[in-house]
Amino acid sequence: MIIISLCFSAVILFFSDFKGTGSFKGGSYGMMVHLVISYVCALVISLLLLWFFGRTRDLGWSVIIAETVVLAIPGSLGASAGRMLIG
Repeated sequence: MIIISLCFSAVILFFSDFKGTGSFKGGSYGMMVHLVISYVCALVISLLLLWFFGRTRDLGWSVIIAETVVLAIPGSLGASAGRMLIG
């Protein structure tokens, strides 16, 4: 799920034909760094939201991690689209 989400984010952010998407300079390494940083931010925000709304109470770590990853997928896609629109 993480790999698919990163691929969709890359397509939205770097390979779509919108204004400003073709001007990325930094090669594939720079592109991966941007994607990983944005996905880590989505994971942290997802975990904080789950904790804030009490969805992590009395659950095991494997369930918390699974819920965080599932919630981070739309978060990372939305962050990529928002970053593209702002940039």
